[in-house]
Amino acid sequence: MSRALAVLLAASLAAGCASPRPKFYPDEHYKTAGDEQAKKDTDECLAEAKAYIKEHPAQQVAKKTGFGAFTGALIGATVGLILGDWKGAVESGAAAGGVGGAVSGTAEANKPGALVRAYTDRCLAEKGYTVLGWD
Repeated sequence: MSRALAVLLAASLAAGCASPRPKFYPDEHYKTAGDEQAKKDTDECLAEAKAYIKEHPAQQVAKKTGFGAFTGALIGATVGLILGDWKGAVESGAAAGGVGGAVSGTAEANKPGALVRAYTDRCLAEKGYTVLGWD
């Protein structure tokens, strides 16, 4: 079981590294600014947004982990009632659900929230960019 937990933890860390960024319409302003300047402007706007909005990613991870453990325990209890070993099934379900929730929460915590995206979009628009979406 501990080997599986290590693999899931490594996967969560890898998933947490990729953060969505805005994609720009290739209009005259974007072409004139170039990729490097657009990246600098994006980083600046994202930093401003995160400082102003003050999201708490650790809370998202904790919430998803708790929900995953609770859901896993419920599923484990159901399976345990059917198979006759509900205590073991609840423990296994809670552990698996908690790990799954932690993986999901870690990946989700690295993504900017709706307010950070909206702030960043407006900041970039004020600099002359047209944001198509986030990828």
